Amino acid sequence: MSTTITLLTFIQSTKKEKEKDKVFLPSRWSGATRDWSLVEEVWLNPEKPTFIQAKQKVQK
Repeated sequence: MSTTITLLTFIQSTKKEKEKDKVFLPSRWSGATRDWSLVEEVWLNPEKPTFIQAKQKVQK
């Protein structure tokens, strides 16, 4: 089984469990549950602009 299918199955089951929990004990929940949709792309360590690049961007 691929990792994507396993992760998707886990997310779907977690979403269902949280929705059941919300119905069972609504006082615990102040609003909606989190967004359980699968993200297409994730950047773990995106490059940050250097101080000089940021200063140049501001001056433009």
